[in-house]
Amino acid sequence: MKVDLRIPKKFVIYQKWSVFSNFDNEVDYNVASWIQGKNYCAEFTASNFHGLVWWNDELGYWCDEIWQDRVHKSSYMAERL
Repeated sequence: MKVDLRIPKKFVIYQKWSVFSNFDNEVDYNVASWIQGKNYCAEFTASNFHGLVWWNDELGYWCDEIWQDRVHKSSYMAERL
């Protein structure tokens, strides 16, 4: 669902791996499990955009900011990745 939501400023990017890449088209649930409930986000990489995914404890949803050419395009939230 498209929402007007931005990643909290206190969150930092999980540097070890991305939560999703279109190179293999699979969600890395180990990364998702690691960032869930913490002040971390993980990258969501694709050929034509870049996203940052985080778990929002208050809403109980996964959230994602979509960026293209260094410009924020939209944000989404979903019950699962």
